[in-house]
Amino acid sequence: MLPVNVTTKRYSTVKMSELFANLPNRAFNQVLAAARPKDFATRDMIFVAGGPAKEVFLLVSGRVRIMQFGKNAEEVILRLELPGELVGETAPAPGGAHSLTAQADQDCRTLIWDSPAFEAAAMRFPILQRNRQRIAERRIRELEDRFCEVSTATVSSRVARTLLQLLKQIGRHQVNAGIQIGIEQEEVAKMTATTVWAVNQLLAAWEKLGLVSRRRGSIIIRSYNDLLQLCKATK
Repeated sequence: MLPVNVTTKRYSTVKMSELFANLPNRAFNQVLAAARPKDFATRDMIFVAGGPAKEVFLLVSGRVRIMQFGKNAEEVILRLELPGELVGETAPAPGGAHSLTAQADQDCRTLIWDSPAFEAAAMRFPILQRNRQRIAERRIRELEDRFCEVSTATVSSRVARTLLQLLKQIGRHQVNAGIQIGIEQEEVAKMTATTVWAVNQLLAAWEKLGLVSRRRGSIIIRSYNDLLQLCKATK
C-alpha cells in the first residue's frame, strides 16, 4: 500500500486522470493509499484475455496496447492507453475474466488496486463511480465509430485518420517542420484492420507527396491538412 503522505507528491500527474475528475483531494489520497505500484518492461503482458480479473490497473507512465485476437490468432489493437488512463476494462466483473489483453508498449509503471478495494472506494465516493461510467461510455462510442469506419471508409482514409489521432495522442517531437509519432507501421496496420504491406505502400506514396516521412520506429507528419482531406474518402 502507498502511504498517504507520499501519494500526492509521487503521483501528482495521476490527479489529472479522467478517473479522478472532481474528486476532492482527501478522497483522492485515500483511494491512492489503497493502491500499490508495479512496473512492467516493454512487451510484458499486464493481463491476458480469459485470465482472472482480480485487479484494477491505472497507467502512471509509459504506454499500453489493448488487444484482441482473431480466430487465426491475428492481433487487433483496439487502442493505445496513455498515462492517467484505466488499463483495459473499466469495471471487471467480480470473479470474472478479462475480455481484453493488455501489453506494455513501452516500459510502464502502473497503480494496482485489488478489485474489492476499488469497488469499496467507488461505493464510498460516488464521483469515482460516475467518472468510471463516463470512461466506459466514451470507449463504447469510440469502438462504434471505429466499426463504422472499417465498414465504410477506404484503407487510405482509415490510415490517415489513425495517424491524425495518434498525432494528438502521442505526437511529441518536432522534426524538420513535422511532428514525430513514435509508432511502428505494424502497429498502424493492426489499428486499421489492414496489412503492413498496405500501410507501407500508402506511406511510401504519401512520402513522395511530402505528406509524411518515415524513420525507424516512427512516422513524421508533415501535412496535417492533406491527411485530413484523405480522411474523407469512402468506399
